[in-house]
Amino acid sequence: MLRVTALDAEYPLDQSRVRALAGVNLEVAAGSFFVLLGPSGCGKTTLLRSVAGLERPTSGSIAIADEAVVDTAKRIFVPPERRQIAMVFQSYAIWPNMTVRQNVEFPLARGVRPVPEPERSKRVDEAIDILGLRPFTDRSVTTLSGGQQQRVAIARAMALRPRMLLMDEPLSNLDYALQARLRVELRDLFKQHGLTVLYVTHNQTEAMEVADSVAVMRDGRIEQIGDPVAIYDRPSSGFVARFMGETNVLPIIAWDAAVGRVTTALGVMNVAAPASAPDAFRHSLVFRPEALSIDGDGGFAIAAVVRQRLYQGSTYLYGVETNGQLLRFRLSSSRPLAVGDQLALRLQERDCRVVVDDPVGGPIETRA
Repeated sequence: MLRVTALDAEYPLDQSRVRALAGVNLEVAAGSFFVLLGPSGCGKTTLLRSVAGLERPTSGSIAIADEAVVDTAKRIFVPPERRQIAMVFQSYAIWPNMTVRQNVEFPLARGVRPVPEPERSKRVDEAIDILGLRPFTDRSVTTLSGGQQQRVAIARAMALRPRMLLMDEPLSNLDYALQARLRVELRDLFKQHGLTVLYVTHNQTEAMEVADSVAVMRDGRIEQIGDPVAIYDRPSSGFVARFMGETNVLPIIAWDAAVGRVTTALGVMNVAAPASAPDAFRHSLVFRPEALSIDGDGGFAIAAVVRQRLYQGSTYLYGVETNGQLLRFRLSSSRPLAVGDQLALRLQERDCRVVVDDPVGGPIETRA
């Protein structure tokens, strides 16, 4: 459905140029829910807007349903209104002087490809019913809640019957509980109707709940593409591991790749390392807090002391110290531990992964 090839985008800034996209390659299958995920300034919205035709890439190509809409080498640039896509914005972008029905109908009546009656009315009624807006059909959109207004924007997009639906952080202006409910409803709705969706968010939980595939972006590049399970459990880099939630990242002191033996501040562990690893000090060992346990036998033994405790509802997130190293450890809130408790932890080596990391570990930086 969507193919992006070697896409670059640069913008002037003062006396220099900013590279917003750097050689992006991407394929989105028809009917899939594909999420672009990353911190602010990573290029995800620039990529989305390039697909929409709202930005002109510096080089590269974009094809939608095998039709080239951008090809800088051939000087092809199809304007957005002729790409047969629809876009839903973070700010709703609905007309405040119109009713719900008028908002949904307007692009069908006044767009580049006007839809004649009675087909237009049929599409409008169908979209209004699908999004649960029937009780508000003749009401001004200014009288609706934020969630209802966003439903109007989505209904308007669906009435166009686009080849692809583009969504730019459409739920970020809503309260948390409404976000959680709507993202599940929208995923089910889009799947039911076979829509191809390209969705931008910086919210890791949102991405993992709705996506068939996720592309994690950083500094204008795609760091990793995979399904949510692969992105969370098998990160390809220290950046992805950190960005996708709480994780433990330990610099590797040495390894023996031949036998799969890794040395960190915790000691020597049996963990397979990547074959192409020229410099051990640019790689790290990563594992999630839930990989540590206080039950059972086997695995790598770690003696630790509880230094921090954060209540998170169904679980506690603990900071535990071992050999001068602070690790994150998650445990059910039904079994609370106290600061100062001494623990005999177990780490299953199969839950550990060696990844390429930045030369200096630390908090994720947001770069323009």
